[in-house]
Amino acid sequence: MPQNEDQDRILDKIAKLLAMAESSNPNEAAIALARAQKLMAEHKVTQRDISFNSMGEKTEAIPTILRDRQLYTRLGNMIARAFGITNFFNFTNNAIKSVTFLGDLARVEGATYAFTVIARQAAVAKKEFLEKVKAELLEKIYNDFPSMRLANVTLKAVWDNVPSIKTAHQRHIRQQVKSYLHGWLVAVDEKVMDFALSAEEQMLLEDFCNYKHPDLTRMRSRANHYTAEQIATFHQGMKDGKNKVNLFHGVNTDFERKSIGLAK
Repeated sequence: MPQNEDQDRILDKIAKLLAMAESSNPNEAAIALARAQKLMAEHKVTQRDISFNSMGEKTEAIPTILRDRQLYTRLGNMIARAFGITNFFNFTNNAIKSVTFLGDLARVEGATYAFTVIARQAAVAKKEFLEKVKAELLEKIYNDFPSMRLANVTLKAVWDNVPSIKTAHQRHIRQQVKSYLHGWLVAVDEKVMDFALSAEEQMLLEDFCNYKHPDLTRMRSRANHYTAEQIATFHQGMKDGKNKVNLFHGVNTDFERKSIGLAK
């Protein structure tokens, strides 16, 4: 059954009648069920249409700082597990730039909010770590070139005037930032409480996903190799992330902002 505003209204009405059909009052239940069946026949509504009425999806852009497969998959999958929904990643010009969350609409709304908030927290963590790494690098440059210390030369000035130093260190800095953010996200992930779906809810979620996106394919896993320095940076990220973000479930289907606890 294709969706539009009128059909949404009809589906809502049928869903309410079916809920009334569970009434302990036999007469009220019988009347509600008869009305629901009549509306379903008139509008060619199936049971699946009714079940899907509370489902939805929403797509969020992946921030630039998380556009590494190891990072965006960790965050996207973590959020989906926490809210009892599912997710997939979208290609744009041969690059993955967004994530789509599917499932119970209230949980999807909560998930997209959580994704945005944690991504912002990750950006703050990255900025603080990057400032530390750059300060350490500048100190190393000062030790190698004491005249630069005397002239109080900034790292930006070094980048601009000595491209060879920038080339030598930029890739190393990117790897360090990635390792740090990965550790930071792992620390957050370890705090996530998986939302326990019933077997019926799980089947509905899979059915809805297959109905909306029948051509989805699985991403292949990749092996990751770290240097000793990157491992140390990873653990530093875990340490810093432990007190940054907490994910909490709301009561029943209440997944408003209070579902996310952010450490000060």
